[in-house]
Amino acid sequence: MKTYRSEAVVLADGVEYPCTANLEGGTEKVTAKSFADTSQVSGMTDWHGSIDLHSESAAYAVQQADDPQLRIDRTSNFVVTGGNLGTGVLEINGSGAIPFD
Repeated sequence: MKTYRSEAVVLADGVEYPCTANLEGGTEKVTAKSFADTSQVSGMTDWHGSIDLHSESAAYAVQQADDPQLRIDRTSNFVVTGGNLGTGVLEINGSGAIPFD
């Protein structure tokens, strides 16, 4: 599992929101069997965590966005799964490539 705890940018409905991200993610390894051998191959990629948008209005805008994205080393889509709008902290689950190295 990789971890990332630092600054990031959320893209939501054409607006950039700075945030502090606290994330972890990784790609599972799966054993694949062929006729003669077995090998380890990459399975599903999963990343998740929280983002602190530092304001209620920014958190609300991100929560309401159709396709929010998180940009760190690359840009990846995510969904909001919970959080506290009052504190500006949202829980997220990502899809696609992990946005950090």
